[in-house]
Order: sequence, then C-alpha cells, then structure tokens
Amino acid sequence: ALSIVKELDCEEQSWINLTIEASDHGTFRRSATQLLHIQLIDVNDEVPTFDKKLYEASVLENRVAGTQVIQIHATDRDQGNQPVIGQVNSQAGHERGSEGRR
Repeated sequence: ALSIVKELDCEEQSWINLTIEASDHGTFRRSATQLLHIQLIDVNDEVPTFDKKLYEASVLENRVAGTQVIQIHATDRDQGNQPVIGQVNSQAGHERGSEGRR
C-alpha cells in the first residue's frame, strides 16, 4: 500500500517519481526495484485573481443592448496561470438608479 503523508499541490509539483524496492526474507536475500511515475491531477482549488482591484466603466444611455461595456482580466493557477477573460454587456430594460421614481 502507498499512502500520502502530506498534502499534494499540482501547481507546485505535477509529477512524483518513486523507486519501490521489494525484497524477500530468504537465506539468499533477493530484491527488485521498480520505478513508479505518479501524475498529480489538478483540482479546482485556486481562486481566480483579478488584474485590478477595481474596474470602472461608463456607457452612453442610447447604446444598443449587447454593446460591450468593459473587458475584465483575471488569472487562475488551476489553468496553468492562463488568463480568464470576461466581459460585461449592456442589457435592454435594466435601468440602474431608477427604482422608486415616478
């Protein structure tokens, strides 16, 4: 049996190489070794990190629905530090700050 004695983190080390030795208890002891390659499979344990602490945008009130307002960038170590790109589009029928007006 092979047991883990500490937490493993794929972002720090993606492969573990072990040499396993088996030996008998005969009068003339015999042994054999085997190399074992273990690939750590990444799990979604990292939180994406935004490039900026605050994003601000403005949009003209007469823009059509679906107009891109801002593009936001973040990175995620679970994906090999690849960029995560999102965007915010304007939506028709949603007016901010108009609640309670008559």
